[in-house]
Amino acid sequence: MEVSEFIDTYSDDLINLHEARHALLTHPLGGHYAFSDHFDASFCRIMAVFMVGAIEAMLADWRRRDNASILDKYFENNVRNDDRVRNLYQAFRNAHIAVDEEVFNDYLAIKYVRNSIIHGKWNNHEREWLDQRGFPNDARKLTIDHLHKMDHTVQNMMLYIALTGLVDKTNSGQSPVASIAPTKPQKLVRLDELTTRRVDDPGIIKIRDLERIIWNNLERINSFLYRAIEETVTHAPYEWTAGKTIEDINCLKPSESKRLFYLAARHAGQDGYEELARHRGLAREALVFWREYWTRAVASNGVNEATIESSLVELAQTSDNLALDDAVNTGKLIYYAIPNIMPVTLLTLYLPIVDPENTERYLLESDRARQAFRLSRTWYTRMERNSTDHNVLDFYDQMRKEFSHLTSDRGS
Repeated sequence: MEVSEFIDTYSDDLINLHEARHALLTHPLGGHYAFSDHFDASFCRIMAVFMVGAIEAMLADWRRRDNASILDKYFENNVRNDDRVRNLYQAFRNAHIAVDEEVFNDYLAIKYVRNSIIHGKWNNHEREWLDQRGFPNDARKLTIDHLHKMDHTVQNMMLYIALTGLVDKTNSGQSPVASIAPTKPQKLVRLDELTTRRVDDPGIIKIRDLERIIWNNLERINSFLYRAIEETVTHAPYEWTAGKTIEDINCLKPSESKRLFYLAARHAGQDGYEELARHRGLAREALVFWREYWTRAVASNGVNEATIESSLVELAQTSDNLALDDAVNTGKLIYYAIPNIMPVTLLTLYLPIVDPENTERYLLESDRARQAFRLSRTWYTRMERNSTDHNVLDFYDQMRKEFSHLTSDRGS
């Protein structure tokens, strides 16, 4: 079943809203947790707008799936909001779907909050209903409890709307959740608050989290420096395609295109091009972060360059022995410590480009990173009986040699 554009986007927005709140209140460099009441009111206001939009988009889209024409009641003309919501509730009950009236009452209150935020003013008759449902008449006084209520309401309302597509077309009076004995009272259809409520993470960092924080920071640096390099070599005076026709470029192998791309960037870095040179301090910070990560994630577990080399040899063998068991354990540790190629690209390419003066320091660390990543891929191949592209490192081995030679040539 294809999901419509606005149901999809509203769903993403609601998820991202909660993720944004979580990130804000748990950020290790921020003190926003101390002002959570202020931020909860803000998130409630945003939530009210987006959840009403999400529900109304789903109500409209689900009408074509509604086997009992329940949802049509919401779209009747010249009907006030309170009557519109009550008519929808009654339509569910008439179709023998035992929905919870409290959910609809809260939805109406949240819709009033939404309308007040959108229009920038309160309606007197809506204020009375908000009082009854436990919502404040001041949008600044919304709290985490109201956020929980909004979550509870939107999840139940979406469940109810989805149920309209399960009503039997041949007997629209039969509920999809009806009791086997129709004379018995139907069980109320309702997601429990314990199911819909999100539990806040206090955002306390454990020692084991530090490795992940350092790794994520290295990935951010890696991405940031690549964008600076790309910007440099796609514009004059260091444009990597300068002097080449479209035909020339199309005839290049992908590896050669990459090589020319990074050699142009290296040229810019060695010339002290400001767009790259300004990041030299960051490059040196990245080296410190990488060494700290290696110490924590790899060296602290008794693994070093010699261990990695011997593990690569053992994993290439077909026989089983004690040494192979050790190699498997080392390979597994490296597989999880170096989950992707980021350290290779950062240390082999980006840092030497941005900070050519320290090329040899970066390339020595690149040697360690490349061998570790090679072991990671070898272990995966051995354990999963799955082929992987071991040649992926050939390009970086080549660039390591070229950058080293360029440094030597410039020094002489």
